[in-house]
Amino acid sequence: MQINFIKGTNYSSAPSWLTGAGGVLDQIQSFYDRLFTNNITIDVTLNWVPLAWSQTSTNEGGTLASNNITSGTNGVTSSLSTLSAALQSHAQYATQDEAYANMPTSGVSSVYIAPAEAMILGLEPKATVNIYVNVNSSANWLGDDGFAPLDAFGAICHEISERGMGRFSQVGGLDVMDMFRFSGSGQHDLTTGATSSSTINSSAYFSIDNGATNLGPTTPIMATTVTGFRAAARSPTTPMAPWAPASRTSRKSTSS
Repeated sequence: MQINFIKGTNYSSAPSWLTGAGGVLDQIQSFYDRLFTNNITIDVTLNWVPLAWSQTSTNEGGTLASNNITSGTNGVTSSLSTLSAALQSHAQYATQDEAYANMPTSGVSSVYIAPAEAMILGLEPKATVNIYVNVNSSANWLGDDGFAPLDAFGAICHEISERGMGRFSQVGGLDVMDMFRFSGSGQHDLTTGATSSSTINSSAYFSIDNGATNLGPTTPIMATTVTGFRAAARSPTTPMAPWAPASRTSRKSTSS
């Protein structure tokens, strides 16, 4: 897997610990290259821009980073049967075999598949995936304001894995991650809705063994906290299958 960082808005103003040799962006490129061997290229336009942030004497928080697709492919919408067959034919680990064997068999009219996923599964022609990531220039990343440092590595990895790679749950529909969301053993949770919607099951969780094992909450959307990519970076040979996030929150800050 190839991650290319493209200089975006205010890139030249970003700190050297982020953009310099051996900095956070270099670490992210190395991490993804080690973790995923798929022949996929993602061009990430990196913008160093102010985002929502507030601070008092006792607390600070806001948005660490955000992302979206900039141009080109937007992913595909597929039938459940097509997705299931594609996933099973590309399985490499026993954990994937188990997860794919326990996908829903009904109740799903269509599934959104993010660009990189769709290309890997042969459901979309190979092309470079183009996304942008906004990194909050207003946040005190180094923690020299009396608060603990913020995890730029985790925040940016988090953003790249969402729109480009599919580690999220849609508000208005179902995507690949939702096929592994459960409310109990053998009970798939296929509800959709806005973040504040009462239809969202607050106890829903991610599982690869038909709901028998709770591997972490999926509510309200898969992408509400800065995830534990740093731990995964320390163990790059651990399979993250299908795309398995481990949640970690830094203060009250979130990525979106």
